[in-house]
Amino acid sequence: MIYDEALTSSNRAIDVGIITMVPTEIEALFAAFSISRERYEPAGSPLQYWRTSYLSSSSGRLLSVVISILGGEAGNVEAAIATTQFLHDWYPRLMCLVGIAAGIEGKIRIGDVVMPNKVHDRSIKVYENGHFSVRGRTYSRNDTLDRMLKVSPLVHKDFLATLLQTADEDLKHAKTVAKTKGLLPGGFGTKPRVIDGSVASDNVLIRDSAYFEGLLSATDEKCRGAEMEAAGFVLACQKEQNDFPWLVLRGISDFGDSRKDDSFQLLAAKSACAALRLFIQSSLGIDALPPNPRAIRASTTIDASLVGELRNAFAVGRWKEVCRIGAAISRTLWLSGHIALRYEIGCIVESSAAYSRNISLRARTLIDDLGWTAVKLGKKELGRKHIDDGIRLGTECGDHYVVAKGYRHLASLSRQNGDSSSAAACLTKAQEAAAAITDDEERTEMSSSLQVSEAKLQIARERYSEAIPMLMSAQQAFRQSGDVEREIKVYGQLAYCKDKLGYPQEAKQLYCAGRESARDAGRFDEFANTTRSLLALLAKDEPQRCFELIRDVYEFAMSHGLWDEARSWQKELDSFDLSEKREKEKPI
Repeated sequence: MIYDEALTSSNRAIDVGIITMVPTEIEALFAAFSISRERYEPAGSPLQYWRTSYLSSSSGRLLSVVISILGGEAGNVEAAIATTQFLHDWYPRLMCLVGIAAGIEGKIRIGDVVMPNKVHDRSIKVYENGHFSVRGRTYSRNDTLDRMLKVSPLVHKDFLATLLQTADEDLKHAKTVAKTKGLLPGGFGTKPRVIDGSVASDNVLIRDSAYFEGLLSATDEKCRGAEMEAAGFVLACQKEQNDFPWLVLRGISDFGDSRKDDSFQLLAAKSACAALRLFIQSSLGIDALPPNPRAIRASTTIDASLVGELRNAFAVGRWKEVCRIGAAISRTLWLSGHIALRYEIGCIVESSAAYSRNISLRARTLIDDLGWTAVKLGKKELGRKHIDDGIRLGTECGDHYVVAKGYRHLASLSRQNGDSSSAAACLTKAQEAAAAITDDEERTEMSSSLQVSEAKLQIARERYSEAIPMLMSAQQAFRQSGDVEREIKVYGQLAYCKDKLGYPQEAKQLYCAGRESARDAGRFDEFANTTRSLLALLAKDEPQRCFELIRDVYEFAMSHGLWDEARSWQKELDSFDLSEKREKEKPI
């Protein structure tokens, strides 16, 4: 056997978990996702796992996928146990159940796949008056998954092409068998389809189609068939977290009647797997789904562990170590959007710098890690106090770059408060400090940054024509020095000026360029801010485009672990009524 590295908490978080029940289904999964049976994951678990990566064009990245098989007897209890174990061993965003089912003749054909948006649990029964009656309950699929399938439905020709990659011979053989069983033309699909609707789930192996009598009136008219695991699978997902994203795909292998045998099981299993593969490839936007709750706790633990390690180092007097680590990760935390964590670590670094008598680092920490970070957290007065302290220390140690940055931040605060005179005075002091910087690279960067600040002041005064040359000069300087992160920030200001001067198309182009640059550089703050400005410019003229922009920011936040920001944009996404803003696309 070939063993991958042992499973640890750091690699438990995955994108998609897939569980199946019988050997025929697991073989179909192996074929669909090109997985070698010999390459499995040691997880110290009763279940056996296989892990792979699969490119999802709709998600824009490789997705981590883990599959497992229950084995043994099928049933809802067994499915619930296996799914619970899977969710203990792994932290997926999406759980999928794939396999076969009995169909209702006339509602679906053998070889077709049902992707139910509802699962009717009929496993709970009451015995009274000499017979059993069903005490049913219904589970509904996650709204976000429903939205994905409306926006990007599975295309029939793409499904057939995907299926034929692994099941061409199986389909030909099944046609021959179907003819001998009298299932053509209505009972067997020579060109299998993916159908929506619902399924019933019961602890009953159906060998008499009389089972289906009255089922539609007891469930709904779009019920396509029945199987034995979905209710237990979904219940386990719901116990993990309310509205946990789940997906069920069932290939129809028979009609639960006297003709029932194993003839179509492999084709049905391969059809279900092909539908799942196509969904992952072209419809799934994985980062639009919420993170697994266990993954969130793991992420939070990592943050706490980092702070805890720095606190421990501080407590035993390893102040230089704290300063070195804190200074190294400060900008990364800022650019990645982990603002609160940056402030918390900044407090430890500032105290360590004081104890180690590193006045310059203390000044920089006060101005950036504490001062400007506090401003971004909405604590402007606290931020101003930190910045003032930083300027005092920077002046004391002769760090002109730090002093210039401090006054530049104060100018921004004054401008945001509508005090242009105070902002101009602070900029003058910043320019005086910048002129005294001896390091050429730092002086050039600060001079260009001050040009941007001066341009913002002109914008506040509605002098857009005067601001544009300043912004373009600064952007060119950033580009020449390879300072992509600061270059990105100029796009939005230029776009705003163009819009105010009556050039909306140029403004849109600049906003779009800024968004793409921010995405490439991992700058969530600029990506979100530029998107917000672009949404205001588009207004109601391009509703579908607005929806896509909002979704992009949500997915960006999710993929970078910015849960608070993701929740904020999720609310906008949920309130955006797509059905009124575009024609409905019919799933096949």
